[in-house]
Amino acid sequence: GTQEMPVLRHTFSHFHLNIQAVACVVEATGSVVAENGWQWLRYGDVDDAALPTPIRCLLKVIAEKEGVQR
Repeated sequence: GTQEMPVLRHTFSHFHLNIQAVACVVEATGSVVAENGWQWLRYGDVDDAALPTPIRCLLKVIAEKEGVQR
């Protein structure tokens, strides 16, 4: 299923960005995803990763919602 998450508002110097994320459950397929140039992160590594601030905030909200210890 899917579930809308609360709107995340990020303010840039000249405009506001409202992010409406949708959480969804994905079943494991058993295959490994390893595209060139992409990297998987553990939730505990989000703070130190080179991510845009709105994405970092969104991942923190998801981790809190899922009860992930960081």
